[in-house]
Amino acid sequence: MRWINDMNLALHARLQLEEHDKLPPPFKNYTIDSGRVTFRVRGEFEVDLSISEEDFSEQFWFINFRFDFSPAPAELTPAVRYWMTEKVNNILKTEGLGGCYKYLHEFTLTQKIAELHRQAIALNKGRWANSLRVEKLNRNLGIHYWANRLHSQNLKSWIIIGVHSGEDPQGLEEPKPSYLMVQWFREGVEQFIDIPFSQEKLSVEEILEFVTAKHVGYLLFSLFRKFDGKPRFTQGKKARLELNVWTQKPEDYYLSMQLLDDEDLKIQVNPWMGDFITTPSTGPWNRTLNSLGNPAEEGSKELENFRYIYIISVLKAQGKSHGWSVVRSPISQDELRSIVHSESASSRETFQAAWTRFVDWDPQWYAMRSMSLAGDQWWLVEV
Repeated sequence: MRWINDMNLALHARLQLEEHDKLPPPFKNYTIDSGRVTFRVRGEFEVDLSISEEDFSEQFWFINFRFDFSPAPAELTPAVRYWMTEKVNNILKTEGLGGCYKYLHEFTLTQKIAELHRQAIALNKGRWANSLRVEKLNRNLGIHYWANRLHSQNLKSWIIIGVHSGEDPQGLEEPKPSYLMVQWFREGVEQFIDIPFSQEKLSVEEILEFVTAKHVGYLLFSLFRKFDGKPRFTQGKKARLELNVWTQKPEDYYLSMQLLDDEDLKIQVNPWMGDFITTPSTGPWNRTLNSLGNPAEEGSKELENFRYIYIISVLKAQGKSHGWSVVRSPISQDELRSIVHSESASSRETFQAAWTRFVDWDPQWYAMRSMSLAGDQWWLVEV
């Protein structure tokens, strides 16, 4: 009976494979049915090879090939199938199953790079329009993100998806099969963190979303640490300071800093373009913040400048109707520094001063507000 013959064939083939000294470890997962053996390498490919019923010592022969990841072509084109049949059969004849696995493994990695490249090009025409620069060299894919950020020419950020040989650089361990790896360079410096990368469901966008979320969090935290712990936010009537980088969506990350009374300045980063966004909108100030060479280090100074300008504008707008006017400093910078940095002041922080006068005061009297990370103070000054 045919069923018995198939059972005998499957049994003999299984015994042959189990006794095969050179069966590569990735080929340990296989099934046998109807005169063929199917090797499945999860996340890579399946290959069908024929088994000779007359002589089990003969070589295997190529039948079919399928990718075991997505997105991927559902089947080979006739031209590729013909070419692969010739190639794999020759390798099976000369190198056996080990050579067959190595060849199909490398072929699959090349196809994965091609698919990731296709996705990156599509992203740059859609949600990430004009913010990516995509370069492909052999089996390495480079993606420069936030490419149109104003200061990006000085501080480029990119990811590289490429094929690692699997060899130990120091030669201390046995070589492993080659594999895809992701490298991240944030503002020119490689970041050694684990980046989630599914080998079965390829997604450039998921990699970019993970990396840019980390980058957004880094920028906002860098600004936050410039303020955190300063007297203005820790002593007396503490000014408000809040950092939120713990939600899942980087577009919801923010740093919030009190300007005056109930008004706060909210700073966010566009995760697709890399630009700072401030609320309330600061117009030209946004451009200033985004044009800094290193906003993570220099941005705090610009935010303090904005706060100063904001408070001056409030004093001018609200003080005029009550008899107050904003005036120039009547004393030199050295004299002013001696006032603010007097024994009553606890810090030597850089400060800015707003001078005001009341309409009915004698000309030698002024009210001065000093503003710094050491805290804000009002001074009554007689010149």
